[in-house]
Amino acid sequence: NTEFRQFFDNYKNPNSLDFFGRARIDQRIEARAGIQKFFTSHLSLRLDYVYTGRQSNTENHLGTSFYSYNRNVLSTLLIYDF
Repeated sequence: NTEFRQFFDNYKNPNSLDFFGRARIDQRIEARAGIQKFFTSHLSLRLDYVYTGRQSNTENHLGTSFYSYNRNVLSTLLIYDF
């Protein structure tokens, strides 16, 4: 299975202002893909990949944006249903 999601956050709270007085605006993109192999009616193995990309307009006085990042996660699950 595959999935794609996109999120937008516009913060209006004054506690979200950055060093330059800008209100924080974030965008997050998530892409997921997974495959599952059934060995028996009770036992399966699943492989999942998740990419998360987050961008934010806020930064400190040195130009570092603490809320912007890219993350890649690859996971495996051994599933037993009873």
